[in-house]
Amino acid sequence: MFEINVHREALEQRQKARQQHLRVLLSRVLYMTLLVVITGLFTFQLLHIRQNVGAKEEEMGKIREMLDRYSPHDRDVLPEKVQVLARVKGNQVKWGKKLKVLGALLPNQMWLEEITLEERIIEGIKHEAFVISGATHLPQESEGLTNVLEFLNTLRSSKDFSEGFESVGLLSSRRNMTLEKKELNFEFICIIR
Repeated sequence: MFEINVHREALEQRQKARQQHLRVLLSRVLYMTLLVVITGLFTFQLLHIRQNVGAKEEEMGKIREMLDRYSPHDRDVLPEKVQVLARVKGNQVKWGKKLKVLGALLPNQMWLEEITLEERIIEGIKHEAFVISGATHLPQESEGLTNVLEFLNTLRSSKDFSEGFESVGLLSSRRNMTLEKKELNFEFICIIR
């Protein structure tokens, strides 16, 4: 069945009502879509914040455990002790660097046999000392002591090696001559400041 409306005004009013109904429906759909998107974003942010808070709480728990473990000892630490420790640490000799420089300066005809860190009494005073024991081949013509003294002077003049030592000196030297070998053994002593 067909309806024919001859009233133009009634037809225009129906079209306006449909258009308005469509606009209201479209605005409701957009509003709901926007509401769903905003709710989703807030939910995602909330989950992200919960994860971060959980991680921070776990980290704080670990820090509290460490504090509980180390706190009793901290009560006995006086500022004077901390200053002494800082001074000692500042004056501490960098042994890895010293050994590297020692190896780089060592002449080809010499070798090291022992390196020790020990206490030595020198002129009645106890000192920490770095003792280097080594040897060199004895050339046919000379006694070899010249080579040892040159190496000693090289160590003394090397700022990287001598820094942190009060003195670097020859402690002893002795010839070791057998049928198999002719060598000069030496010992250097480096007094630590």
